Amino acid sequence: MNIIMKRKLGPLTLLLMALGVGLGVVKTPVGVKAATETAIIKKMTTTAYTNPIADGAVLQTGYQANSILIDTQSSASIVVTYHRNSATGHDIFNNTVREIKLYNGAPSQYTGGGEIRITLGGTYVFTKVTVNTSQNVGLSINGSLPATNQIVTRTLTNRSNVLSLKNVCDSLSGWIRITQISIEFDMDVSAKTLTGISYSGTLAKTNYNDGEYFDPTGLTFTATYDDYTSQNVTSSIVFNPSKLIEGMTSVGVSYTEAGVNKTTTITGITVGRNPNYYFTKVTSIDGLHFGANYIIGYYENTYAMGQAGSINFAGQTTTQGVSGTIKNSDNFTKIVLEVGVVVGTYAFKAVSTDANTNGKYLYAASSTNNELKLETTKTINSSWKITYSGGYTSIVAIGSSNRNVLRFSKTYSTFSCYTPSSESPVDLYLDADRVNHTLAATIVASEIMSGLGYEAQLECAERLPVLHEAINMLCTDARNIYDTSTETLFVNARARMAYMAAWVAAHAGSPQRYVETKASTIGSAIAIGIIGLSAMVGYYFISRRKKFV
Repeated sequence: MNIIMKRKLGPLTLLLMALGVGLGVVKTPVGVKAATETAIIKKMTTTAYTNPIADGAVLQTGYQANSILIDTQSSASIVVTYHRNSATGHDIFNNTVREIKLYNGAPSQYTGGGEIRITLGGTYVFTKVTVNTSQNVGLSINGSLPATNQIVTRTLTNRSNVLSLKNVCDSLSGWIRITQISIEFDMDVSAKTLTGISYSGTLAKTNYNDGEYFDPTGLTFTATYDDYTSQNVTSSIVFNPSKLIEGMTSVGVSYTEAGVNKTTTITGITVGRNPNYYFTKVTSIDGLHFGANYIIGYYENTYAMGQAGSINFAGQTTTQGVSGTIKNSDNFTKIVLEVGVVVGTYAFKAVSTDANTNGKYLYAASSTNNELKLETTKTINSSWKITYSGGYTSIVAIGSSNRNVLRFSKTYSTFSCYTPSSESPVDLYLDADRVNHTLAATIVASEIMSGLGYEAQLECAERLPVLHEAINMLCTDARNIYDTSTETLFVNARARMAYMAAWVAAHAGSPQRYVETKASTIGSAIAIGIIGLSAMVGYYFISRRKKFV
């Protein structure tokens, strides 16, 4: 009997042992999908609460305890907090229509507006959110690119227990009025760990202006895990920075899941300057910088100098911004300040979309007519003296002696040169974001080496004061670069200025004067001959007399 039992049970025992060994080699537990739970969050009543909410305040406690309603059957802890960032207002419950109002950020930091954060307790994680709004100027979920739809839905793959809803509107004013927040969440029972983030596809947009948001259209983002699985996480990606900056050629990609962060980089983009920038009125000589861009505007800033005509420049209507600024337009002629050829003057080099204007210098034609023209090289005619007094700008052409003041004619809507007492004054408007102190110092050093300071032997005394004053016209930062830079251009410029100063000092004093006589050459020759012959005869008689003495 025992033998029979052994024969029957032996194979069964071996089978069970094999199964046990097989089960024992499984190292990673298989994740189990937990049941999805839900909650709805909204303003509780139609009562308007006018008090501002403190930064970090929990919206279920304090006076605002009756302001927020969390409708859920879940036993999970749900905490809703408010975060001010740089929001322009904080009375988020000040309405009678049951809305949570998130204000935009301050102008210097639009992306930092009001924010609602929802935090789950325990091991719960968010899986989905839907935000209903009556007004949406730019809602960012967990740092993602902003959406402006009235209903915004996101599938959340990053297994986080914190959900961020922020106003990132980039205009002067704008609100997000939230009528309802619907969240889905479950218990995090997955054991897999994020190992990487990658993308595939082709960008639909590669050229941007400064301040635009990156557009990932055309790309799919995939997260990979240590269990060799992967999933599409496109809706949960964060871009750094989300608003692009001029000169950038790439943008960072970040994805965080269960506390693990992975990054990658997207290349192949170009970010240029946003054309919607503004020029600021210059009110003193401190606003004058070599190499900077300016426009010339009528002092009431309703017109700016447009493209060149045959003898004058037409006025173009401006779009005004805050504090007397003027919005950029391709219709305007920009000017770059260079060193003039007269002491203390500037040359106005035109920058224009008009090929006949671009790169030339403005000058006042010496005439009985009101003429503002262009020349290809700077001369005394294109050298302008700029002064400020009583809030007014005076721009006077040095090379013209009568109609030499740059002004605006409201009658003809043109910028031209007039007598000091006629027509309307003008102002310079500076592209302040493009002031470059290194460029300003370089322009002066280049003028010394290849401009007025080049081959100045016969005019050294005249040119040296012009160059000295150009150095003095640099602002403090630009002057420091000129004085201290060890770059070859600046070292050579300083050496040449020292040499020119030494040469002028060595050749100081009254110059020799050449006087041309009217006597004829023949007469002079005869006179010289007679004098010479007389001297010889006299010498002969004196010598003979000595012999006989």
